[in-house]
Amino acid sequence: MCEASEEKAIKMCEASEEKAIKMCEASEEKAIKVCEASEEKAIKMCEASEEKAIKMCEASEEWAIKMCEASEERAIQMCEAYEEKAIKMCEASGIGNQSV
Repeated sequence: MCEASEEKAIKMCEASEEKAIKMCEASEEKAIKVCEASEEKAIKMCEASEEKAIKMCEASEEWAIKMCEASEERAIQMCEAYEEKAIKMCEASGIGNQSV
C-alpha cells in the first residue's frame, strides 16, 4: 500500500512538474510575444514621429524660403518704386535736363 501510494505521489508530482513547466513555457512565449509587439509598436511610433518631424522641418523650410522670396520681391519693388520716385523728382526739379 505504501509503495502504491508512493508511486501515485511520484506520478502526481511529475504530472504537476510537467504542468508547471508547460505553464512557464507558455507564459514565457506570451511574454516574448508581448515584448516583440511592444517593440514593433515603439519602432513604428518612432518612425512615424521621425517622418512627422521631417515633414514639419521641410514645411518650415519651404515657408521660410517663400517668406524670403516674398520679402526679396517686396524689397525689389520698393527699390524700383523709390528709384522711379527719385527719377521723377529729379526730372521735376530739372536736374536731369541740365546740360553741362
